Amino acid sequence: MIEALTLTGVAMALLNTSRPASGAEHLLSHYWEMDAIAHGKNPEFHGIQVGVAAGVVANAFKILEDILPESTKEMKPEPEEIYDLLKTAGHPLTPAEIGISKELFYNSIMEANTVRPRYSIFQFAKDNGRLEDLAEKLTAMYYD
Repeated sequence: MIEALTLTGVAMALLNTSRPASGAEHLLSHYWEMDAIAHGKNPEFHGIQVGVAAGVVANAFKILEDILPESTKEMKPEPEEIYDLLKTAGHPLTPAEIGISKELFYNSIMEANTVRPRYSIFQFAKDNGRLEDLAEKLTAMYYD
């Protein structure tokens, strides 16, 4: 774990950007934080949100697996692996557990690609005409 953190820090320093450590899960977390602040609430800790969002993003990759490039399929995260790690740490697993409403969750999937200029699984879904379908499937997975 320390090696991964160190290498990520080196990558950020070399590229002069946080991009190597900030993917789609961070876009969701930032969206949820901005919403909380806009409503006069204190957001959940960023790391807690990112952990929950990591499972969401892994499920997004799984849902879009049929259109992923082969190289991405080989590297995509498996939701079960992420949930096993979160469970071991006693971490919340679902957006609802950290106070994210169904409506906010759906909106965050639809709009996460607008939070920062980063190409993520959400922009990929939008570019391939699958963003709304992805938002509906993920929302049903977590809230129905």
